[in-house]
Amino acid sequence: VDSSGQVRIHNTNMSANSVAQSLIVGTSATAGDAYGISIFGGSSASSNIFFADSDGAQGDRRGTIRYFHGTDQFQFNTGGNNLGLVIDSSQNVGIGTTSPQRRLHQHISSSGANYHSFTNDTTGSGSSAGLLLGINLNEEAIIWNYENTDMRFATNGTDRLIIDNSGNVGIG
Repeated sequence: VDSSGQVRIHNTNMSANSVAQSLIVGTSATAGDAYGISIFGGSSASSNIFFADSDGAQGDRRGTIRYFHGTDQFQFNTGGNNLGLVIDSSQNVGIGTTSPQRRLHQHISSSGANYHSFTNDTTGSGSSAGLLLGINLNEEAIIWNYENTDMRFATNGTDRLIIDNSGNVGIG
């Protein structure tokens, strides 16, 4: 602990971010004051926060928040070292991939089905509720409406195709 109250571990000459100067979590600070933790790493290294418990072979690392300084990328791992989520320097989000190619990129490292579900309080949240988008085990594109409602397709703010809940198709 230095004379200003900063806790320094293996760091005697680097200055901390001015809004993250102490190792205090929770404070009675007045409005405008900021406290936090600064984690330094080399320009091509990573900085980590590990979450541990006493269960399993990887008890010292059940979850990780990792920042890669060289690529400006956040990575969130679960269940030991299993990749969960990545946010890259372009703010693209990857689930199951370290190189997201779009704003949201979901990848499964097998030839398995890969879906996104959209539900709300009315549809319920079960596996056969709401709308399902993705690819099935045969890599076929799937748009699946589990509800007894119409599906609408539009361009330029105008309905172009409607499939009603009976399966009738209206075009134009």
